[in-house]
Amino acid sequence: MKRTATPRYNYVAMNQETTENPEIMQDPYFRKAVTHALDRVGIIENIKAGLGQPGKSAVMPYMDHFNAELDYPEYDMDKAREYIEKSGLEGGETVNLYVAEGDFWESVAEILAYELNNLGIEVNLRVEEYGAYLDRLYETKDFDMYVFGWTGQIDPDRAMYRQFHSEGLNRVGFSNERVDELLEKGRTVNPASQESREIYQEIQELILAENPKAFIDYDEEVTVIHAVFEGFEVHPYNANNWIQLFDRVTRVE
Repeated sequence: MKRTATPRYNYVAMNQETTENPEIMQDPYFRKAVTHALDRVGIIENIKAGLGQPGKSAVMPYMDHFNAELDYPEYDMDKAREYIEKSGLEGGETVNLYVAEGDFWESVAEILAYELNNLGIEVNLRVEEYGAYLDRLYETKDFDMYVFGWTGQIDPDRAMYRQFHSEGLNRVGFSNERVDELLEKGRTVNPASQESREIYQEIQELILAENPKAFIDYDEEVTVIHAVFEGFEVHPYNANNWIQLFDRVTRVE
């Protein structure tokens, strides 16, 4: 078996522009509570058979711009409960959590719904067919929270501008003037420079503080190949692994 890090991560999004429950989703303490209600290690071990790493940002750990100094949000229901108590919520609120039908994301949504119910937040879990789910996310604001993934994180601008700039591909209503300023500046400097690394590491810190998304994990790509074949190295992007099978892999005689 061969395994390697991929350009994919999974997350729970919290929509601050929701048409359903804006007063809940705009509460920063609620979003912090959600972040601490996610058992990232347990999810990786029990749902993904140990494949993956706990997530904390949209920049992948193998990238030079990854902020290794940031603490991973720990799974701590006592801390989550404290944040709920600090919030403006009175108890008994209801939020709608959307997810596409399928194994991993649906399992994460079920776990999160259970944990939030234990915090006094009633969760309506809405499982949708994938096409209808995408229509909801891209065409409407009719969702409070959703579980999803993102791929293609090959440089910091690709990883962050579209997802977190107020005028980017930002489906959660996240807007932060400092983040916008840094994202725009990041496009003007040498990406190999220390200045570039410092820009994107600060952005990761700001996003983790506001929690528009609660990052779950960084995916791994896994391939099992028989010992009679040689020349195969697992590629981070799974489609390229099929290309290798026809192009580079040879049978040992």
